Amino acid sequence: EVIFPRVLGLTAGDFLTSSTAWPVIAEHTGLLVAFGGIPLKNSAVSAGGTGEHGTARALRAAKEKGVRFVCISPLRDDMPEWLDAQWLAIEPGTDTALMLALAWVLREEGLADKMFLARYCIGYDEFSKYLSGEGDGIPKTPEWAAAITGIAAGEIVAGNLHYLAVFERADGGRSRLIIYHRHLADDLAGAACADLYQPAV
Repeated sequence: EVIFPRVLGLTAGDFLTSSTAWPVIAEHTGLLVAFGGIPLKNSAVSAGGTGEHGTARALRAAKEKGVRFVCISPLRDDMPEWLDAQWLAIEPGTDTALMLALAWVLREEGLADKMFLARYCIGYDEFSKYLSGEGDGIPKTPEWAAAITGIAAGEIVAGNLHYLAVFERADGGRSRLIIYHRHLADDLAGAACADLYQPAV
């Protein structure tokens, strides 16, 4: 409740109740990257009990619409096998290092959405300096992250995570990349990346 408003501009409760709905994800998402996966057993429980177990049905609908999935987790079965997700076996507790390296690649290859950053974000210039290693002397390169996460630098640069560039749909519109983070309380960087692209209004 102290950090969320400063990172996201929302309270934790507001964030958790304003998530993107599954039908919207199925219709407008090209790739869903899940830090910590989306284990169905976890979606079957919630505070006060859950009235409906709809996650499996929603995931199947998204897959049928052509959504691709990446599971970033130490455990392969953190994503249902039938989703045919790419699995990246990350070392536990190192998600932020991978996210920083992904941000470094986006910046270095000119793939960061500068219009989005200018309109919706504060502090990117300082963040960019941090990516370069200003202050701590450690550039947040894929090689740096590989030594921490156990994911090869080549996968970070050229693997399927390179889809972090906003997809161009066949109809000429922009599709969305959703990044889902299972342990928001443990890693606010995942929460901050929960919805990387929002259309300008």
